[in-house]
Amino acid sequence: MPIRITVPVVLFIGLVVARLWVGMPVHSHKASVQTAPLEEHTLQYRFQGNLMREDSVRAELLHLRKRTQIILSSHLDGGRLMFTFTGRPEKGVYMLDDSFSAYAELIHPDDSCRFVTDHYYQGILMIEAHDAATGMLKGTFEFLAWSDECRQVVRAQEGRFNVRYHERDIR
Repeated sequence: MPIRITVPVVLFIGLVVARLWVGMPVHSHKASVQTAPLEEHTLQYRFQGNLMREDSVRAELLHLRKRTQIILSSHLDGGRLMFTFTGRPEKGVYMLDDSFSAYAELIHPDDSCRFVTDHYYQGILMIEAHDAATGMLKGTFEFLAWSDECRQVVRAQEGRFNVRYHERDIR
């Protein structure tokens, strides 16, 4: 399969190379949200640079024919983060670069905008651990997403989650 290089990927690589060239760390330890293990039912990420953390996340794993959706919903403010990809969830890396079969969707609680990744605004989901017997799922993510309603691009970075999910098959 040919490798697609898009503008966000080129910009990210350019940023990393530029910081390395001038001797700056790519991620400083002070700015990183990944300092300690997450407790169960937790979602944490930077949204437009601001730290977002939810300690009582409701998680669902939906099977829609050949696709899977991981839905992480806030009990407190109504925010929602959803990852959709082809296949069953397994430990590994999932590119979020297709608005029909592999994408992230974020509904941020502070506004009514729906942000979605696509072939231009892309992201990555890394499932680090999955235990179907206990419903445990751990992972990390990062993405750029676009909102048609708000005509805005947002960045979610240094994202990670540790949840127990409820599973459903939807046919």
